[in-house]
Amino acid sequence: MSETGSQYNPEDDSTTHETGAEGGGNTQQNIDQNGERPEVDLEELRAEGERESAEGARVARERVVSAADSGLIKGQDSEGQSGENGRSSREQFIAKYMPNHLRRFNPKSLFNRVMKSAVRRFIIKESPRGVENIPAGVPKIFIVTHQKGEGEAFATLATSPEHVHFATANDVNWRGGGIKQWFQRQLGMLPVRESMSRLSDEEKARVVAGAPEGEQEAHQGIADRSAISNTNFFRSAVALLMRGENVGIFPEGLLTRLSAEEHQREAYPGFALIAKMYRQQTGEDVQIVPVAVSKGRVVYGEPFTIPSDVDRSRWAGIGTNALRNTSGEIDPSLAEGFKPYNQDGSAVSATAEETEPTST
Repeated sequence: MSETGSQYNPEDDSTTHETGAEGGGNTQQNIDQNGERPEVDLEELRAEGERESAEGARVARERVVSAADSGLIKGQDSEGQSGENGRSSREQFIAKYMPNHLRRFNPKSLFNRVMKSAVRRFIIKESPRGVENIPAGVPKIFIVTHQKGEGEAFATLATSPEHVHFATANDVNWRGGGIKQWFQRQLGMLPVRESMSRLSDEEKARVVAGAPEGEQEAHQGIADRSAISNTNFFRSAVALLMRGENVGIFPEGLLTRLSAEEHQREAYPGFALIAKMYRQQTGEDVQIVPVAVSKGRVVYGEPFTIPSDVDRSRWAGIGTNALRNTSGEIDPSLAEGFKPYNQDGSAVSATAEETEPTST
């Protein structure tokens, strides 16, 4: 990939050619108020784009080298060879799929420090438990419970000793732009397209009806689509992990719009797909940390990995078990709403489910 190669733009879930401005060039911005397109110095524009692209690539390389020196990234890249422009396959992957707004992200910015301090002071009710379970100095995937009104992302950001880049709902939260998107950018979030593929038509209708005012149209659009592609989100998440950083996701997704009486809580398997893609790129297993949040209380559960020999049919069960067990450490009643799975993550038979649910 050249220094001015294609860069992923999370706002349109596509790959765009970087022209110097964050997120790629926008021709609409080059039209004045009279509807006429002003003259543009193409040579100056091209030179500016090359300068910005070179700077972005330089920052990405420095972060990879820094992570390698500190032991966050071990061993050679997946190919064990240097690629174009002398960069390893690892560096090329990070440079290609790292979202533009995260290339110079500073987790210790004044904004982040003030936000985390405010959450700890006004929202967190007691000291977080299980912080010692968080592996230090290695990239991690945080899988977090997600119930309406709990503010789990903020609670995790404020109590974790390391910054976490959380996934945020693309259609509901990110795409609207404005102050909401600016706020999420400052927190280093990643937009991910939502899905209701596991819900029945009746459940989808209840989710849409229960959506907050102003969000029902977005929820209806999510309910209407039959399939989604989040390839770019997964690649960006892996790029962050390869840079030695942490990613946080809510495996329950929009299922949390339904009450426990309407739908059993369970995890989508996307977190395990990120882990698999990371292993394909690095040859290493990434640590996965379950987190439960309820009424200002936070518990970090035992970390685990998804070995390569685990069948993908068990991914959802493994994640669900982890969230259920961690939630039970806050309050045993919180564990009751989760769908039962066998200890190995396999599905519980109808007969067994009617008698005694199995948990870890």
